[in-house]
Amino acid sequence: MGRPHSRRANAKTRRTRRRTNAELYPVISVPDESIRFGTLTSCSLDPLALCSMTELRDEPPRSLGDPKEILLQQLSYYRATLLDKLDGLSPDKLTSSVVPSGWSPLGLLKHLVFVERRWMQWGFEAEQMPDPRGDEAPNGKGWVVTPDDNVADLAARWAAIATRTEAVARKAQLTDRAKLGGRFSSDPPTLGWILAHLLQEDARHVGHLDVVRELIDGNVGE
Repeated sequence: MGRPHSRRANAKTRRTRRRTNAELYPVISVPDESIRFGTLTSCSLDPLALCSMTELRDEPPRSLGDPKEILLQQLSYYRATLLDKLDGLSPDKLTSSVVPSGWSPLGLLKHLVFVERRWMQWGFEAEQMPDPRGDEAPNGKGWVVTPDDNVADLAARWAAIATRTEAVARKAQLTDRAKLGGRFSSDPPTLGWILAHLLQEDARHVGHLDVVRELIDGNVGE
């Protein structure tokens, strides 16, 4: 008999090639006035645009000095990481839960799509929208997943929203406050606060998905 493999060794064998940001997260950069929720158009030639990040899915370079650029590229990194964590899961695994609170991997993706939409479009831009909390269950417990929800469509929506976030952020200062009349009626947060909040939301939920993915099939790694 050969030596038994450790659980850690077996887990390592399940790791797959780390794909590029372009493969994982096809962000399409377009002028913000032409972006609509869930629609994609042509990519810009901006060398700093998220769609041009084609290196392996690693954290942004440590040489970055612009705080806004650090926030935007870290957000891109965590979005790509979360989508990678969903790769390879069957429809049943995507929509079922392995934790007592009952959330599913697909529900988590949908939640983050709406989170960024709430904070940037409804929040910073004060855009009126009929369903800012369309991810939340009516009883306030958990995230809603409908039969029409799927990874491809939600990822495309997230890409469009992320592109809009990038376009809006590049035209504003981190110290600019959100407009009133949308999510906020008083004391609006700054753009810097919102981007930092989005980053902690994405990073926190990627950590949740790390654990859930390992429980589902033993897949581990960043």
